[in-house]
Formats: sequence, structure tokens, C-alpha cells
Amino acid sequence: MKYQANQIVYIPGHGLGVFKSYESRAMGDSQVTMLAFDILSSGIKVLIPEGGHVARSLREPMNQDAALEVLKLLDRTPEEVDSKPNYKKWNNMVRATIQSGDTKALALMVTKLNKQRSRAPLGLGEQKLLDSAKGILRAELEFALGGMAIRNYEELLAA
Repeated sequence: MKYQANQIVYIPGHGLGVFKSYESRAMGDSQVTMLAFDILSSGIKVLIPEGGHVARSLREPMNQDAALEVLKLLDRTPEEVDSKPNYKKWNNMVRATIQSGDTKALALMVTKLNKQRSRAPLGLGEQKLLDSAKGILRAELEFALGGMAIRNYEELLAA
């Protein structure tokens, strides 16, 4: 897929990014074309090798209908969400969900982490994962809803 300057895409593990340019970088004996993005939520610059597995995972931001479905998932009560498995499996599952780019799965994960936090304080690693998931979800929801107020979800999505 060819990208246009200032095109907004979803980058797994980072959230929404603005495409800036194609850049050529030396890697070993060869030149590799990199896709340069500025991440909206953090402002950092990310370079992704063109044709690599991350580049193949880039997608368009969710639309308004998908955003409204995600908000419905965030409305689920904690009783509707399963409890967490053992820590290592849970941690790997959260990381995989963040990397997947699946906004519905991410919304469910935020709900599960919030449920876990209501039972007992989260560990530092779990809190960092929750903050990361919320930041990614919040940025994409705000973009998809075009500035529509998501006030009812402030507490769920506050970092």
C-alpha cells in the first residue's frame, strides 16, 4: 500500500500515526525503505520497514460506527467480564491484544483490567499496560468520533 503525506493510519502497539515520508536507511549491505510516522498520542517518530510484518498490519482508523460499537463494549458491567488467568498468561494476553490493533478486543481488555483494578491494586506492569491500552483506544475513539464528546467514558479511558 502506498501512503500519502499526512495520511492517518493505525499502527499496532502505538495507536494512530500520521504518515510523513518514505526514508531510505542503510541496513547492513543494503538500503531499506522505511515508512516514517509521527504518533499522534506521543509525538514520537516511528520508522517501519516497508514490506515488514508491522507494515502489513497497518490499517485505516476505525470509522464512527465501529467507534460506537467499541463504546458499547466499554459499557459492559464488570460482572459480564471473566476474571483473569494466571499472571504470565494474562500479561502475554494483554500485550498481544495491544499489538493486534483489534479495537473491540482492546475495549474488552480495558474493561477486564478495570475490573481487576476494582478488586485489588494493579501491579506496576499491569498499570502500564492498562495506561497504554487506554491511550491507544482514547486517541482512536476521539479521531473516529470527530470530536464527539466521550465524557461518559472519561473515567474508563483516563490514563
